[in-house]
Formats: sequence, structure tokens, C-alpha cells
Amino acid sequence: MLPKLVNSVLASRRWLWLVILANIAGFFFGIWFYWQQLSITPSLLWLFVIDCPLYVLLASVVLVGHDKKWNVPSWFTFVVTVGLFKYAIWTFYALLVYWKYFFFDLAPIWNYTYAPAHVFMFLEGFLIFKLVKEFKWQYIAIAAAWFWLNDFIDYWLGTYPIVPAGHVFELRNLMIAASIAVPVLIYAWRNHLKAYMETA
Repeated sequence: MLPKLVNSVLASRRWLWLVILANIAGFFFGIWFYWQQLSITPSLLWLFVIDCPLYVLLASVVLVGHDKKWNVPSWFTFVVTVGLFKYAIWTFYALLVYWKYFFFDLAPIWNYTYAPAHVFMFLEGFLIFKLVKEFKWQYIAIAAAWFWLNDFIDYWLGTYPIVPAGHVFELRNLMIAASIAVPVLIYAWRNHLKAYMETA
């Protein structure tokens, strides 16, 4: 089902642009969600606050590039793929361990959209993966270095999303591990995933 869905989106400009517009809407919703935190964060660090919104926006850049036949660098597409998977995993874990905070302490009308939105984000990782034209082992180093920088700024300079006390140590360790595990797994399973995504 997933390969058929991915191939259908990439083959149809209507579906492709629907995903692009959904990503753009998701980006602005994310900015609204993070606005309180952005307002108290130095502007030079804003890029490291808006993790999920940033990667759905960058996914749109890759998809527009696909539609317009741009030569989007494979390393960039690879990093965007890693970002989609990594921060969707962060969100699933955070919703699990902070379920009371997200579903009861905050406005539940908005919070009930988080899980399905991030399922979409996770699935979009497969869509963007399909657009990586070539794989080089150096991409692992590029992705790991970039996401480790993100982790350092998040957990040592304090730009990770505002959550109650507790579990932050586990979140930090999960993200540090994911920064290398996700790019390594994508690279190691690239041939299997490519073959799987070709089936419809």
C-alpha cells in the first residue's frame, strides 16, 4: 500500500501539490505552535527550535524541485529524509511520555492533531527517500554532524520544545542515538527500501 501511495503522489501533479501545500500549512501551524518559545529565544537559534516545521518545509522544497525538474543535491534530500524520520520519532516518544501534558494540560483541540500530523510526516520520509538520486557513505557523516549540532543546541543551549520536567534526559539520549542510527539505517537499507518502494 505504501509504495503504491508514494508512486501515485509522485506521478500526479495534483497529489504532489496537495502534499506541498499541506506541508506549507503545517509549517505555518508549527510556527504558531512554537511562537511562545521563539519569542524568548535569540533569533539566531530559531532554526533549531522549529524542528518538525522546518523539515516539512524542506520536504516541500524537494517536492517542488521534483516537479520543476531541478537538480536538487542528493545529500540535501538525504538530510531532509533523515530529519522527517528523526523528528517524527521524537514527537511519537514525547507524546507517549508526556501524554498528560499534551492531551490534558494544553488545549486538547489542537493537540489531538499532533499524532496524525506526525504520522503523515513519518510517511513523507518514504516519499522524500524515493527522490534521493544517489547514495554516498559521506551523506551519513553530513547528516550525523548536522543533527548532532542540532542535538547540542537543543539539549545544551535549551532550544528543545517546551515540555514539563522529567524524561528530557531520555529524549536527549534518544535523539543523539537517532542522529547516527537513522542515517546509517537509511544508507544500509537503501537497496531494500528502493526495491520495496518500486513495488506497487
